[in-house]
Amino acid sequence: MVENELDRTSSQITGLLDALYADFTGQIASALPENQKYSAAMMRRSLEILAAYLQLGNREQVDDIIKLSGQPFTRSRLAKALRDRQDIGVYHEKLREDLKSDVMHRLWQANPKTLSKPD
Repeated sequence: MVENELDRTSSQITGLLDALYADFTGQIASALPENQKYSAAMMRRSLEILAAYLQLGNREQVDDIIKLSGQPFTRSRLAKALRDRQDIGVYHEKLREDLKSDVMHRLWQANPKTLSKPD
């Protein structure tokens, strides 16, 4: 697929998700009996998390890859290197900044209403 097709497909999926969310929150959830309100809240939250994931421009931020100074690291590889005190070619302050950025992206994805969209 070319990039324009991917953008169009992503836009269509986002539109479908928006319509589903609007119908669910506006009509379906309010019509459910009290004993199903918790399930409705969990379904609504799941849709919000999915929408946040789709809004992320860089999907690698969501995956198990962390980029540190342009180098991709899996979480397990990075953890092992840090435990073994291996030189990963990233200065301490830069490592802290990159890891904080990664954590903020993941927090935003998990709870988009609490945090503003990270840079």
